[in-house]
Amino acid sequence: MVRAYIILSCTLALQCEAFVPNVRVRRLTNSVRWSTESANDVEAEETVAKSPLRSVDPAVSKKFKVLTCSSTSCAAARKRLRQDEFATFGAFWGRIKDSETEVRVEESPCLGSCKQAPCVGIEHDDFEGMVSLEGMTPTEFSDRVFQKVITEDDADRVWATIENAILVMAEQESEEQEESKGGDV
Repeated sequence: MVRAYIILSCTLALQCEAFVPNVRVRRLTNSVRWSTESANDVEAEETVAKSPLRSVDPAVSKKFKVLTCSSTSCAAARKRLRQDEFATFGAFWGRIKDSETEVRVEESPCLGSCKQAPCVGIEHDDFEGMVSLEGMTPTEFSDRVFQKVITEDDADRVWATIENAILVMAEQESEEQEESKGGDV
């Protein structure tokens, strides 16, 4: 009875024109669908959920911080889109939890791209301020802020960029360690 209600309410919500499902709703509907299948299909669920970041040293991912703008412009943009005030924060919080990394996510004051709201910035402990990452549009790259992060696809694009940056940084650190070991011999 409860499962049918959840699926029905999610289906009705998805039919709304301006509704952008947040991570929790999407994953909840997936878990309900999976829970009705056989035990053998549970293995498939676990295989799909594996992240390439699980093999990376947690110290590398711990240096990254996702900043979700909670300023007036970004909050108003989410409200116009009929999103929850924590939709952007929740999207990244869910992705971080699913990837089992030590990336941090925080709300922040204005990130400086109010006309392109809602915005997301990325900080790295080794650099001052927000960083530009491979995968940003040219405007985002110059502003150092992901702009118009509205849908789950937008959040997926930002998260894929973060994952790539973590993998690149981990590879560079391992190369540096190998070089330092080679120089000691």
